[in-house]
Amino acid sequence: MTRKIKYLLSLVFVLSLNTLAVPNSIIAIVNDELITFDAISQNIKPNSTKAYKMQLVDRQIDLALQLQEIKKIGIEPTVASINYSLSDIASKNKLTLAQLQSLDQFDEIIQDITDQLSLRSEERRVGKECRSRW
Repeated sequence: MTRKIKYLLSLVFVLSLNTLAVPNSIIAIVNDELITFDAISQNIKPNSTKAYKMQLVDRQIDLALQLQEIKKIGIEPTVASINYSLSDIASKNKLTLAQLQSLDQFDEIIQDITDQLSLRSEERRVGKECRSRW
């Protein structure tokens, strides 16, 4: 019974990818973390196939799982790394750091930087671990 319900929900979701989705529509739940349509919407083009859309969803699920694991094992970027990234973003966008901080999306920018730096640290850690085993 549960398997049929999961299949039916997956089918409904895949079919709904061809229609317009409301912003913040929940498209997946990963260990109590919601993934919304907004997370993939910027990568969807009018001619995107269902398979491509499903790849985007799979990628977001993988990302959520990786970030959850990173938090679980306690990987966090240094304040210096975050500040360097903020300065770089401000410079590339011809903004001062104060102008960047005044943006409504500043908290999202910080979270994105933290996530990206944490993922890079985890990739390096896993790479070192693999090399040491060989």
